[in-house]
Amino acid sequence: MKRILLLLALSAMPVSATVYKCETAAGTTYSQLPCADDAQVTDYSRENTEPPLQTAQTPAATAASDTIDRIAIGIKKRDLTEKINRLERQRDRQVKNRDDEVAKINSQRGRYVQNLYGVAHDDKVNSSIVAATTIWNSRIEATDRELDQLRAEFNKL
Repeated sequence: MKRILLLLALSAMPVSATVYKCETAAGTTYSQLPCADDAQVTDYSRENTEPPLQTAQTPAATAASDTIDRIAIGIKKRDLTEKINRLERQRDRQVKNRDDEVAKINSQRGRYVQNLYGVAHDDKVNSSIVAATTIWNSRIEATDRELDQLRAEFNKL
């Protein structure tokens, strides 16, 4: 398809050539290279002999252009789908990591006796859980924002 468009574009370009006219014993000859010292230069140009192509495209060129556009959109959709799937897997890993870290921190809660040290330790565990949850939630929210942008871009196509 691209070759057809290239040929159409090239056929619209003006063409000119230098042609040499030589008189020999066999008669008059024309050549791109001088055939003798007395060769006459004749300038042939096709600029004015053919009308220029109109700006309106032929049906074949329009169909080719439409096909190329559809292929480009298909490629963009495929790439966006791959990025969306990768980010969804990343988000799932982030949620799992957050939950694993909270469970690990929470498992430290039951080891201590319910006394003054146990209460202080319980507060430390709670603070650690809040900190871990805050960090992971900010990462998850950033991934969600990126996912929303990609999905919006995909829906525009």
